[in-house]
Amino acid sequence: MSKNELPLNEWIVIFYPQTGTVRLCPTLDVAREMISVSSAAKHLYRSPGDFRQRHDHHTLEKFWQVARKNAEFHLPQTATGNVESHPETPPDTDTENFAKLLWELLQDIGDRVRAPQQTQLTKEHYEFKRAQMQELVDDEVAFKKKYNNQARKIFRALLESGKQFLLEDEIRRIILELVMKRELKTKQDPWVVFQYYRPQFIKDGFVLRGGSNYVKQTRPR
Repeated sequence: MSKNELPLNEWIVIFYPQTGTVRLCPTLDVAREMISVSSAAKHLYRSPGDFRQRHDHHTLEKFWQVARKNAEFHLPQTATGNVESHPETPPDTDTENFAKLLWELLQDIGDRVRAPQQTQLTKEHYEFKRAQMQELVDDEVAFKKKYNNQARKIFRALLESGKQFLLEDEIRRIILELVMKRELKTKQDPWVVFQYYRPQFIKDGFVLRGGSNYVKQTRPR
């Protein structure tokens, strides 16, 4: 275990209740690398107390059911426990104890992730032609004809970031979150995925490398 890594039963939890997906991160820094700030407020938990403070008992029971059911079909090889050791029906106990039991369940069935392999990134930025991108996305037939499914998911996520300019690390985080939510299936580093489609996006006029207005717009007033 590394200097800053948490014990196996205390890993940071990233939980998506819509799918029951559980990701476990050995440090808070790794967890923050795996998820955007806006999503962290909804899906990142540092202790059983976070579950108890942010949700009522009924919601926690729903979390148990969806996580337990999902684990029956998607128990990752990195999980340390057996899903059968936790009952299908949520335990009948008070909220404080239930939050602890839910925490133990998630610790046992979650996918334990390591820090993503770091690709050497520069401070280079990209400009996105948002109006043209939106026009293409709105034309569903043309959008599907132009790009494959994986490219469309990345294209749409970049558009939905709401930013005209993005640094390389910001792009990487956007794609990494797609992977975390299981909306994008890939074993490649997120930056490598973007590099694969980048030439086509640039050729089609949707992306500019190092847009000329970036410095002017980001210079302190």
